[in-house]
Order: sequence, then structure tokens, then C-alpha cells
Amino acid sequence: MVNQGFLREIYKGCKDGYITLNTIPEKETFWFKVNELDKAEKKAAELGKKTNTFFGVNLRKKQLGLGLRGSDHDIHSVNVLYADIDVKGAAHAETALPETREIALQFMGSLPVKPSIIVWSGNGMHVYWLLNEPFIISSKQEMEQIKDIVSSWGKHINERAKILGWRIDSVYDIARMLRFPGTLNHKLENKTECKVIESNGTRYSIDTFKKYSSTHKPVEERTSVKRTSEASAERVTEKCSFIRHCRDKAKTLPEPYWHAMISNLSLTKDGDGVVHEYSKDYPKYDKTETEKRIRRALKEDKPHTCSYVQETLGFTCNPKCTVKAPIVHGSQSMEELVKELVAKENVDIDEVFSEQNIKAMAYAKKSLPAEYTKYKQKLKNKVSIRDFENALKAANKEAGFVMDPDADKPLKLDGIDLRGAIQPHGWDVTLKNGVRKYSTTSGGTVVSTICPSPIVISRKFENIDDNSSKVELAYFNNRKWKRIITSPSQVFNKNSIMKFADNGIQVSSDSSGDLVKYLWDYDLRNAEGIPITKSISRIGWFDKCNQFYPFVTKDEVIYDSTSKEGTDIMAAMHKDGSYELWKENVLKARENPIARFLISASFASPLLEPLKHRIFFVHIWHDSKSGKTAAVKLGLSVWGDPKVLLASFNATSVGLERMAGALNNLPFAIDELQVLNDRRISAETIIYGLSMGFGRLRGAKEGGLQDKTEWNNIVVTTGEQPISKENSNDGVLSRVLELYSKPVDDEDFAHELHIISENNFGYGGEEYLRHILLNYGKGKNQLKDEYTKLRDDISSYYHQKEKSKANSQLDNVAVVCLGDYLSSVAVFGISIDEAWNQAVLLGYAALTNNRQLEKVDTIERAWEYVEGWLVSNTARFTNDTQVTYGICNGSTYYIIPAFLRAALEEVGFDYSKVIRGFKDRGYITTRKDAKGNTRMQYQKRINGKSCKVIEIQLDPSEENAVPLIVKTEK
Repeated sequence: MVNQGFLREIYKGCKDGYITLNTIPEKETFWFKVNELDKAEKKAAELGKKTNTFFGVNLRKKQLGLGLRGSDHDIHSVNVLYADIDVKGAAHAETALPETREIALQFMGSLPVKPSIIVWSGNGMHVYWLLNEPFIISSKQEMEQIKDIVSSWGKHINERAKILGWRIDSVYDIARMLRFPGTLNHKLENKTECKVIESNGTRYSIDTFKKYSSTHKPVEERTSVKRTSEASAERVTEKCSFIRHCRDKAKTLPEPYWHAMISNLSLTKDGDGVVHEYSKDYPKYDKTETEKRIRRALKEDKPHTCSYVQETLGFTCNPKCTVKAPIVHGSQSMEELVKELVAKENVDIDEVFSEQNIKAMAYAKKSLPAEYTKYKQKLKNKVSIRDFENALKAANKEAGFVMDPDADKPLKLDGIDLRGAIQPHGWDVTLKNGVRKYSTTSGGTVVSTICPSPIVISRKFENIDDNSSKVELAYFNNRKWKRIITSPSQVFNKNSIMKFADNGIQVSSDSSGDLVKYLWDYDLRNAEGIPITKSISRIGWFDKCNQFYPFVTKDEVIYDSTSKEGTDIMAAMHKDGSYELWKENVLKARENPIARFLISASFASPLLEPLKHRIFFVHIWHDSKSGKTAAVKLGLSVWGDPKVLLASFNATSVGLERMAGALNNLPFAIDELQVLNDRRISAETIIYGLSMGFGRLRGAKEGGLQDKTEWNNIVVTTGEQPISKENSNDGVLSRVLELYSKPVDDEDFAHELHIISENNFGYGGEEYLRHILLNYGKGKNQLKDEYTKLRDDISSYYHQKEKSKANSQLDNVAVVCLGDYLSSVAVFGISIDEAWNQAVLLGYAALTNNRQLEKVDTIERAWEYVEGWLVSNTARFTNDTQVTYGICNGSTYYIIPAFLRAALEEVGFDYSKVIRGFKDRGYITTRKDAKGNTRMQYQKRINGKSCKVIEIQLDPSEENAVPLIVKTEK
């Protein structure tokens, strides 16, 4: 979507209301009817060239006075939900913000509801969620409802941002004005265009956002179960624990519970009185209002279901209860009715041939033969038994019920374990005849084949993460049983099930409807017997970090993902070669502290999740043939085949995200930084992107949005140069632990390690994880305590040796050293005390190595550059040069800002960030204007002309000049 189509998307479906345009600082307001979109866009484009132009996101009821924009009470309808996400930069005083636009986009993509439109405002993003129809405000109650939904959704966004350490403005009032796409942001010096950067056209029901509301009332699920004159409220209460709960806990009953109770009890024959009786202690009970509720329930005739009560209201019912809604308990079951009829002392002749009795006895003849025989005995000499039997046959034909001799019997098929499956009523399934359907016509029973080969539902799968379901179809084809795993929506749809003909299931457009009906009946009949298996679509922790797939699981869990990266990695998760040979060579490699640190980082990666530690990079760099790749592959062989697990920098950002997501909690190793194409993707982008822990928002080929990709692991990288640069942001430096050294000193041994790791792998990880769960599984606080103690010991040892504090990488080093300690004990059999001491020494070695590479912060590095730039360009600070950068008076430089900006940006520094840093640290002279505002620039004459300058004073007494800390001048 381009900017010109923006208003059409925002106000799609709107017929009434006014669009508001507003300019700042002029505070002029312009009004357009919602059908005047072209006029509004044209006017906005005209205004936007000259001044900051905003529009009222939601339509106003009417035109207001001059300069007025309107408040919440002036809103006619809400068409979208929105958010305003600032990005760190000179335009914002707040620093707890996303570092870059890319990071902000990744954050939006991680939200549970994906944005429809994203607009770049010049220094942040305006994010929109389109509604599929306008929410028109016609009452005070609706006003409060929509305000709550909008603000609660905003609060949810802010809470998620807070987890990442960001503070997002709460700008979720429904009268909000946002910058108009296609106009210029005049607050910025370069007047950046406000423009649409992403759009997918996705629209949402307002119900999508209701669950985030502070007064959320769950979407009410209703059933079409009809009331009968026989249903008894007393019987419903006796059999339904939910209704009893509503009766017994009326004083503290939530309103949704009360509504669900009324929708069921009102449909019983004695419901009116019972509802009032049960509601007397309900806090909001009012006789008139309750009567209205009863009348409405009778009119709608759709009681709330047991599924709604359990899944939405969260009430725990009797798991053996199989009814669809509480009202169903009100009517007698066939078995109860049969037993009641048999128990009656006298036979009522008029009652014998009633529809209800005939249906009951038709059921008894098949399912309760003893009771049926007793009842027939009671009828002797009172009614004609022949007439009674004919009535039963007629009732069966009318209901389409066939007394199938094979129905309700165990289903047995050679070559497959069906775990006691029952053949559903009306169907015959055999290896010889396939699936056959029994039906009744006026001419008798008809048997038709709907699938020449047998097919059954052999298993069901429930995803651990999102509770989504899949089913496994087992079918006989080419003399053997085959299996397909797919979604229920594919199986129970007569159109989509056709695609499985390509897999060998014998189905056609004529038979697909019957096949779906058979599978549905099979599923219902065997609901308790079909085994349910847990599935997972990723590697790593689940069950609150008490299980780790695929290495340590308590029950059967299968991998279910369509991701090629995930499938390939799962195929690599196996054991091969010799455990002892692998262990012997790893112990030898660990004699080098850098190789040991790499191997320990691999072990430590799964610790990030239980420790709640953020993602970080370990980057090892040195000359070619220093054993970097060999050591990394040895670390990866802890988990599986390193040839598959090792990634390359010669990849796209999408490919790296998918690989990280597939590994999830396992280490993500990327080899050979030098092959990175900086023009396609920079190292800094990779660092920020992977450190976020989730992928970007992207559209799917079939429409809509792709599922978001998430991970939480240590990223290990190698190269022949450092991954950070002199102009790297502080955010990069804090996320990367860089070490410079040869991981393997002996080139021949490095070559051996390649061969060892590629042929002996997959042993250490399982033993390591079992050790963690055995010793720390009762509570992850034990693991955190161990981490804290190790961190403190490393810090103390470093201070003892270096007489200074450890740097900012201490936390990351301690995580890796905890992995070293735990693997030493669990895998390599080292004693606890010795393993602990070795881990402390490893941490000290890593910190001292990193200290030598440690860069000062961005502002100091920028100052060092400016210092050299000033000295080397002193000739440019005179009046007799062709291009003058400013003037110099001794050690004081008066610099024209444009030249300083160009010099800093040429080498990659953010000018706005640096100049503010210089100001805060007193590296430039500031002055206060007449209004008392502090100014970094002031007027000075250069070459006879007045222009703005920045003043920097160098200390002339120092050989290497440092800035003077200058006071603010008035």
C-alpha cells in the first residue's frame, strides 16, 4: 500500500463522521466528511510540505470550532487500534527505547496480534490494527467499552515493551492525532517523510482485542440444544457441578457465571422459580432484571455450553461428564427412562405407544436387552406384542437407525494396533471390504462402499506450546499401513480431504462427504480410546523448564513442524561414533582456555531460559588456521551432527532467523565472519536482530502473516577480524563478548578435531541436561543461586588479581562458566570442588582477554576521532582557505556544525547522539539564551559573515589534548 491508499484502508466501511486535519505549531484545523477522502489527502499533502500535519485517527461526530480537535466524547466511531513507538535518537529525550527501526519492527512482529499497517514517522512508528467494521459509539456504555479495549491493548503493548527495558508512551486515547503519511516531519532537520513502510490488509474483529480488556467478559459460546417440557432444574442441579457452584457461591459469583446459569436453567420446566431462588444472594440480583434475563434466555433458546464453562470461564467440571451443556442433564437419559418404565407397578396403556416410550424401548431392545424383556413381560395380556414390535420398527426406520449386527463391536484390522477401538454405528470396516455405510430406505437396508480400503484415526496430537491439535490417519494402501499427520480442519472437510488422494487414500469428490462423516463418527465413538500424544514444533525447554526436547522428556513427544531448518536440525539430533573417543579429545581440547570457553558456551546455551538471562554473542577471532572452526564444531557435537548445526555468515537475515528459531535453546554457531556481505546485511544488524530473540513480522505466501519465530540461546561466531567496529553502538558492545586467541595451537590436532567431531557426536548433551534436572529440577532458584555464587567468585578472583572491577561482560562470562562447571561434573567426571575452581579460572582468563579488546563507550571514541580530526584539519580553520570549517583561536575551535556532522557521519557515528553526549560531558561550550534555555550552538562571525558554530576547547598543556570541562555560559 502506498501513502495515497492510507485513508481508504483506515476508513473502509465508514459512512458517517468527519476527518480532522491539524497543523502544529499553527494549530489550524480542517474538516472533511468521510466520503471526501481525496480532498482530505490533497489538503494534507499541501499542508505537509510546509508544516507538521496530523489527522484524527477516529472520526468525529461533527465539525467543531476553530482550532478545536475534539475529545473522546466527540468521537463518532473507532476504526482502528493504534500505537506510537518511538525509536532511540536525538528527537527523544527518553533513552529507554528500541535502538533501531529494525528492532522496533521485530518487537511489533512479536505481539500476539500482528499489525495491519506500520507508518514510519521520521523518528518512530505509528502502528495500526484495522477493524473489519467500524465500532460506532451510540451510548455512554459503548464509549466506556471501546475506551477500555483501546487502552487495555495499549497497556498490553507497554507491558511487553517493559520486559525489554523500554518505556513506551501511553497514547491510547480514542481522540488521538497521529502524523499523516505522505507529509514531512518538520521537527527533524532533514525533514524526513512520514510514510507507510509495511501493510498487509489484515483486519480484525473487535472481539480479538476484548480479551485484553480490564473488564473482559469472555466470548459466549452457545449451543443449539433445545429445551423440553420434561427437563428439570432440580435434575440439572443434581448432576451438574457448575450449576451447584453457582447456587452455593452466589454471594461471590462473577457475572459471566450467573449468565451461564440462567441461560441453562431458564429452559427447564421449573426454571423460573429456581433461577430466582439461586440468585437471591447474587450481589447484583434484582427481581425485574433477572426476569428479563430469563425471558431473553427463553427467546434465544441457546444455553451456554460446557466447553464455554470450562475453557472460557475456567471452571473445572467432572472430567467424565460428556454432555454438551448443563441443560442436557435436565432430561432423563434413555437408560433412566427405560428403568423408570420397567419399575412402574402398573402399565398405562395410553403411555405404552407414546413417542417417548417407543423411542426408549427401541433403545432398550438394542442396548438394555434384560430391561426390554422385563417390560415386554409386563405388556402381556394388556397390549398386542406384535403391534408393539411394529411400532419399534417404524420408529427405527423414521430415525434412519439400522440395527447393524457389526456395530458397537471391537474393530480389529490385521497389521495395526487400534487399542480397543469400537466400530461406529451405521458403518462396517474390514480389511477386505474397506469402509462401508449402512442406511435405511423404504426398500430396506442399503450397504454402500465409500472407501475400498480401511482408514482410521490412529492418534491425536496436542501441541505443547499453543494447544493446537492434529490427527494421524492410518490407511491401508499397496498391502501395507501408511500414516498421515494433518490438522482436523483438513480431515473433517469434504473439500480439503480430497488432497489426500495424492497420498494414496481412495477418496473421490463423490465419496468425500461420506468419508468425512465416517471419520467424524469414528472420532466421536472412540473419543476416549484414541491415544493423545504431545507434539512440539521446536527444540528446547517446556513444562516450565522441567523437560527438554528431544533429550529429556517424561512422556512420548513427537516433533511436528513444516520448517525445513527445524526438520534438518532434528535429523541431526542423534548419537554416532564413540562416546569415549569424543570425551577423550574434548578433554584434550579443553586444555586451551579459548577452546574450553567455546565448548562451555555450547553447554551453557540451554541455561539462558531457566536463568532468565538475555541472549549474547561469543565472538572468537584470530588468523586463518587457528582452529576456530574446529573448536566450534567440537562444541556443537555435544548436541548432534556439527556439519548440520553449523551456520555460515554467507546467509540472509531470514535464513539466520529461521536457523536460530529452529535451534531455540541450543547454541547457534555462525562461522567465518569475513564472508559476510556488508552491503546486503551488516554484522550490527545481525547482532541486534538475533539478540531480540524473535523474528521480523512477515507475510505468508497464502495470505495473512507467518507464525513468529522465537529463540533464546547463546550465539557463537568466529572470524579473522572483530565483529564490532570503532563506531559500533554501545548496544552492540554490551551484547558481544569478544575474545582474541588461537583456540587450537597445534594445526594437526585442529585437523583431527574436525574428523573427530564429524564422526562422534550427540553424547554429552543428554547426560548434561539430566544432571541439571536431577540436581536443580525442584526449583530453578537453585540454579540461579549457583550462578550468582559463581559470578561473585569470578568477580572476587578478578579483583584480587587485577586490583580492579571486572567489566560489563561479567554476567555473560559467568553463564558460560556455569556451563563449564556443570559439564565438568556431569560429563567429564571432575569433582565438584575442582570443577568449580576450574570454572573460576576460566572466567578470569576470559575477562582478562576481553579487557584487552574492550572499547570505550561511543562518546569517548567519537571524541578521540574529533580530536584527531581537529588537529589534522587545523588549516581549515582560517580565513584564507578556500573551504573554511570554522575558525581557531589558540586551543579553541569554533566549528560550523555541517562540517562536524559530515565528519562524524562519514565514519559511522550518529551525530545527534554524539553531540548530545559531548554536551552532557562538558566537551563543548554551551550558552543560555534570553529565555534561559541551554544552547549548544551560537552565532559567530566567520569570514565576515554571521553563522552558527559549535565551540570546542582543547587543553593546550597536554601532549595529547583532552577536552576541557567547561561551564555553561550565561
